Amino acid sequence: MLRKIKFKEFKDLYRKHIIKDFPKNERPNLEKFRKRMLKDKEETYIFEEDGIAKGYCIIDEIEEYILS
Repeated sequence: MLRKIKFKEFKDLYRKHIIKDFPKNERPNLEKFRKRMLKDKEETYIFEEDGIAKGYCIIDEIEEYILS
């Protein structure tokens, strides 16, 4: 199941996985993620199977592009 998460849950994902998955020079800090999520410029989804998180996807709208 794929489900959209809010910032409160995103903070945990950031600390457990995003910090490890992306080099520091490619990763915005947590506050930047929060601001973009509040402005609806970014969405994060978690893929779960049998209640266990298996992956995530961050969709980021930058000007006229959408990155995922």
